[in-house]
Amino acid sequence: MFTSPQIEHCRTFGFVVLRGLFSPQETARLTAEVTELRFNYPTAPCRCDALAPA
Repeated sequence: MFTSPQIEHCRTFGFVVLRGLFSPQETARLTAEVTELRFNYPTAPCRCDALAPA
């Protein structure tokens, strides 16, 4: 559940920081995956629209 300040921050800036959402191991795995994707597909178009709310 988001707090009112988090919702307002998201509306203002477009993101919310959720500290502790991922464990250090999960963060390391995500970092490795993103790094590999960027290395293997450096010119792939960004699909930021896929993250937009429907």
